[in-house]
Amino acid sequence: MADRATILLVESAYKECGEVWVKNYRFVCTLHGPSEETEDKYLAEIPALPGCRAWGDTEAEALEYVRSVAVAFLESCEGTDDELPPFQLTRA
Repeated sequence: MADRATILLVESAYKECGEVWVKNYRFVCTLHGPSEETEDKYLAEIPALPGCRAWGDTEAEALEYVRSVAVAFLESCEGTDDELPPFQLTRA
């Protein structure tokens, strides 16, 4: 399988003033096929988030795992001066 890019939707929820809000992000995600380098696993990575990558036995599993890693990355940046990518805010 050749490497391919896909759009990955990531939601990060937080509570403010008693209301739950959701930040909706859209990231380009690169999906790499199984290889010796990835121990025959699929590799998904989000270049916009440094170190945000995950492996899985299937494409779907790798994408599910990298979505979880992205949520953890974004939540770890909350309340810091780290610049986050643009997002769309909605009320949950």
